[in-house]
Amino acid sequence: MTTKVAISSVLLEATPDYPVVAGQKVSLHCRAAPKPANVTWSWRRWGNDLHDQSSSELVLTEPGQSGEYSCHVSILGGQTRGSNTHTVIIISIQTTVGERLGIVAFILSIVTFIITLGILFWMFWKRFDQKDTSSSPAAKSFTGPGTTTKGGLPDMGIESDVYMNYTNSNPAYSDLDPNSMADDSVYSSLS
Repeated sequence: MTTKVAISSVLLEATPDYPVVAGQKVSLHCRAAPKPANVTWSWRRWGNDLHDQSSSELVLTEPGQSGEYSCHVSILGGQTRGSNTHTVIIISIQTTVGERLGIVAFILSIVTFIITLGILFWMFWKRFDQKDTSSSPAAKSFTGPGTTTKGGLPDMGIESDVYMNYTNSNPAYSDLDPNSMADDSVYSSLS
């Protein structure tokens, strides 16, 4: 003789039991007490039958799956018992224009920082890569203004600038002859 086991209660538990964002899991577990041997599980969402009759667990991840859920246990022989109703909230999070602009600005600032470091590195590399021009052979053979030149000008021994006062309106100019100097560093005429 078979004895029928009556279901005294059906309990629905949610893990986690708070709102989550899209992509996170909400697991609904249905338990019957006492635990019957031959049962059929079914899930309902706000009056809609979900027809998941194979498992006592339901996993939700999408914002469109939000709603009020209950589970139902049916024993062979006709007894059906339902659980309490549990509200599942899965929030869809979309980035705002301000958040997108912030992300773009952050990426641009990182790129600018990297480019700036590259330019500074290149400048320091070029500066230390240049050779000292005073030790080059071309610089050693250079004769400065203090040496004797073609016109027989005296060696002054120091580098200095040459200034001349030209007051004559005669445009004829051929050479600065040191014999035609009227005073120190002043030419009386240009010939």
